[in-house]
Amino acid sequence: MLPLPIADAAAAVRICGRRVVLRRPLARHVAAAASARRHPNENARPPDVAAIDRAFVNALVRASLCREHQPARAYSTLPAPPPPPPQPSTTSPPPPPLPTSDTETLPPPPPPPPAHKPRLWRSIFQAKPRPRALPWRFVGSLAELEALRRFRKALEHEAALAVVYEAYAALPGARLPLLTGRELDKLLTRFMTVPIRDQTTMLQYLSIIDDMNTCALRVTVNEWNQAISFITKASKYTSAAEVRAAFELFSQAEKDHGFRPNITTFNILLYGAMKSGSVQVVDQLLVELRRRELAFDRFTYTTLITHCGITGDSQGASDVYKNMVAAGEIIDTAVLNALMTALLRCEKLAAAEQLYTYMKTAGSKDPRPPLLDEDWQIRRSEAQQYKDYSSLRRAPNKVVPRLGPDAATFGLLTLSHSLQGNWDGVQAVLADMAQFGVPVGRSTYAALLRGFAWHGPGAAAWSRPRLEGLLRDVMDARIEWNRQMCIAVVKAVAKCYDEVGVLEKVWAEIGEQMEAQGGTMHETARQTYEDARNAYYGEEAPVEHEEGHQEEPADESWETQLRKVFLDG
Repeated sequence: MLPLPIADAAAAVRICGRRVVLRRPLARHVAAAASARRHPNENARPPDVAAIDRAFVNALVRASLCREHQPARAYSTLPAPPPPPPQPSTTSPPPPPLPTSDTETLPPPPPPPPAHKPRLWRSIFQAKPRPRALPWRFVGSLAELEALRRFRKALEHEAALAVVYEAYAALPGARLPLLTGRELDKLLTRFMTVPIRDQTTMLQYLSIIDDMNTCALRVTVNEWNQAISFITKASKYTSAAEVRAAFELFSQAEKDHGFRPNITTFNILLYGAMKSGSVQVVDQLLVELRRRELAFDRFTYTTLITHCGITGDSQGASDVYKNMVAAGEIIDTAVLNALMTALLRCEKLAAAEQLYTYMKTAGSKDPRPPLLDEDWQIRRSEAQQYKDYSSLRRAPNKVVPRLGPDAATFGLLTLSHSLQGNWDGVQAVLADMAQFGVPVGRSTYAALLRGFAWHGPGAAAWSRPRLEGLLRDVMDARIEWNRQMCIAVVKAVAKCYDEVGVLEKVWAEIGEQMEAQGGTMHETARQTYEDARNAYYGEEAPVEHEEGHQEEPADESWETQLRKVFLDG
């Protein structure tokens, strides 16, 4: 029911417009005019038009003064409060100069002003997609009901991912009809936010996607992208077979399930092709990106910078970085880390040190603490935020990205100095970490252990006593063990010690800590330990185990098939 002032105004409009539908008694003149129109009488006086106009104006005034329908903006006759004191500037420093050689620097072009592009507003249906209409069936027995309760308990109480999938796999018959849409979304989210992707989680996630296709459920673009990402990131060394499997899933989803790839899809494929070292596939993907008129984002530029570093093209990395700055993308620590990696791979050590000096200067002015190894969720969130700001051009001047070094930067430099056998350089990086308040994390420990595996114990700086102290620190730190750390420890101990008992003792302690953390030993790490242990007894073992990497036979025809998928299809 409308308030009285607004109802009066509406009634007055209806009378003046010759449509008299009174829902509420109006003023005296308006009511009389309405009665005269409904019941004409010759002796009745004609309606007072001026009175009706006054009633109409008064009703509008009363409606405008109604407190229940006043606008949120308030007006006051009091003097305005004084402006707040000026705050210190929080704008980020400009992007660092791009080193083109070991002695020369070329400043990048200034970022263009925010373009006056129409904002790409997301519709309600894109922001909140409609829930899936899952098929349903009744629980047929008490055993099915108990299995469903175990799954829901594991899902709601944030149990380990292995426990959640085990409960899901134990559901009898068709599993998805027993779940609700919310439970399915939460299950998929648990897999999509896993910090490290391996073969086990890949197979588990793909089995859920296969169940969804069997039940004819809608699979979103993001869920297809994550499936392709699992294939390309399941192992440390991506082979041609894994890249081919990712492209086959991409083609199948596009042809059979109405999948419409976006720039994120091609970023994932570019990353997989970059890891496999196939330059032709990367070039073909770039051609396909231009054919589909998909604009590059920050992830595309970062992947291409890393790709140029792998191929040894320092000039190409410089060109990609300048294009990224010119496109208005936000430069942060992740982009600078990718650029530093490319410079180190291209043996531009002086340029990498110059970039590191810039990052230390920028980090000393940033009050925020550097990100650590375990802050991967913050990294993902900030990267997505910077991507949205760059694409929508939404208040880019208010964004203050991180430009200082983080744990990944220190681990990268530690690895570079360890590769060169520069113990003094390693100590300088550790001193910088203490200055920035960054504890020695997993990536730094792994880099130091690789230095002992490369140079110990022949070099005086990489001696056994120092390795013993490092192993003691690693065991006392109670770090979260993963495949890389286990392999680094095994290789360092096997290189520096002649006694198999030391290797067995260290391996047993690693197993105890992993069991206490609720983890399981990765098969590649176990195989590396077996190879190192067999080498002590004189059995045949590979000299350098590539952590599960197996060379694939050359296949020259699949790239032609890839060209068919993109251009001919």
